[in-house]
Amino acid sequence: MEEFSSLADAETKLMERHRHGYWQRSRFAFVAREPGDALTPCVGDDCEIALYGSRDALDYPDRRVFLGPRGGIRSERC
Repeated sequence: MEEFSSLADAETKLMERHRHGYWQRSRFAFVAREPGDALTPCVGDDCEIALYGSRDALDYPDRRVFLGPRGGIRSERC
């Protein structure tokens, strides 16, 4: 599980990982282990980030962040 500082942070991370994941490492702020950097070549057009309200509320995501049909970032409530 990864922690984001805001919705805008999650949107930026998804875009960066999609556009630059093959050659530029991305920072991951893991919740249960030390932060790390990794390449993200698997972030394709159909990837998304599911956001939860808290570490304890994991039954259903609060929002999802995904790529729109024209390459922009979209987010919606679940």
